[in-house]
Amino acid sequence: MWLSMTRLVLSAIVLAFLLVGCGADSTRDSRTNGEIEFGIWVPDTQGAMRFRATADVPNQEDQDYGWRVRVAESEQALKWI
Repeated sequence: MWLSMTRLVLSAIVLAFLLVGCGADSTRDSRTNGEIEFGIWVPDTQGAMRFRATADVPNQEDQDYGWRVRVAESEQALKWI
């Protein structure tokens, strides 16, 4: 329980920093919310882990979760703050 709560708090902090950093650069491309997804990692029928977008994280030990972000192809390096 404590580990799950810690993961949730840390995830919220990371999201807050990502959201704050997104507005810092006026040259950034405009993005839609559809290109940023929160979700969980679940095994498929062969046992490979697959990302499933969801707003709900099951209260299960070792349940992995996080964000997936799509960015445009670029010759330049991307910088995340």
